[in-house]
Amino acid sequence: MRTFENTPYLSPVGFERAKAALSGTRFADLRWVGSTGSTNADLAAVARDGGGECALVADHQSAGRGRLDRRWDAPPGASLLMSVLVRPPFPATGPTLLPMALGVAVVDAIDELAGVRVGLKWPNDVVSLPGPHGPAHRKLGGMLAEVVQPAGGVQGGGGGLGDAAVVLGIGLNLSWPDGFPDELADTATSVDLLGGRPVAREDLAVRLLAALDLTGDLAYSAVACELLTERYRERCTTLGQRVRVELAGGALIGTATTVTPDGALVVLDDDGTSHTVTAGDVVHLRPS
Repeated sequence: MRTFENTPYLSPVGFERAKAALSGTRFADLRWVGSTGSTNADLAAVARDGGGECALVADHQSAGRGRLDRRWDAPPGASLLMSVLVRPPFPATGPTLLPMALGVAVVDAIDELAGVRVGLKWPNDVVSLPGPHGPAHRKLGGMLAEVVQPAGGVQGGGGGLGDAAVVLGIGLNLSWPDGFPDELADTATSVDLLGGRPVAREDLAVRLLAALDLTGDLAYSAVACELLTERYRERCTTLGQRVRVELAGGALIGTATTVTPDGALVVLDDDGTSHTVTAGDVVHLRPS
């Protein structure tokens, strides 16, 4: 049984090595804590107080959250738990491209560092692909993006973001040698359970932050946004699938055809009508 005493915490040497690797980048201000409630909540507070771009890694979160305020929990040291505070300028197509950029970076980094190919499930999940270590579409991790207004601030006119910041959070399962609890055993997985090489959390954090550091041209080029969107599409397991999308007004069933440069999912229903979905839970359906 994993305990706090035998948990592999991020070492001071590893942390300092990661900071050195990020020197001169947008996210050179890398922070680390042993335990916190939520890294996203911590950086949201920094954003409201006017703090600059930075990243925060935690060994453990006691109040981690996913989409729709779902609880997200992991044993200490088992996952990369990181949030990133991003300031404007945002991508030309909107800040929704930021979690897509992070998703692409995650897939590529896991392939390079662990030797495991994984994919993305719209809108925010990292999932397994078919392979010898288990079925496809088990959840390896998730991402969460939150727009944060400054303290006392208001959203910019005309729907603009004004002085807002974006906080990107990611939880990615790396090493769960004791396996998952019964309620997650059939839906979740981790890099080690997929047969991947061990991945140091600081190395993965550096790869992801370095990738986000290179997204600055997205603010000035619609072409760059489209190229990144195409990279996302290539890694998105939802496209081409028959899906059910749970929406506030009911379920939409059809085939997922593409993702737009502003992050929306396009679904073609059985009557041939195309629907653009900006938010919703997606279930991959088995072929009829």
